[in-house]
Amino acid sequence: MEKFYVGVTAEIKEGKVYFNIDTTKGITLKEIQSVLAGGLNLTIKGVGSPEDQFKTYKEIVRHMESELFNDESFKDAHIGIS
Repeated sequence: MEKFYVGVTAEIKEGKVYFNIDTTKGITLKEIQSVLAGGLNLTIKGVGSPEDQFKTYKEIVRHMESELFNDESFKDAHIGIS
């Protein structure tokens, strides 16, 4: 089994949240997405009952959709994989 690192830091400036994703060199974007999705799923599992988990899941999906399809979100994003 190969270990690698994916870490997220966030900083709030002037009401905006700026993210930085640090990774082990050589990791692919697909692998980063898989790790982050798995971590997000773990946070959902920690909520409690299956009903609460489903409610939390739906809230997260709605939030992701609102960010992804908002022209102002991520307009200054840079994705660089080395």
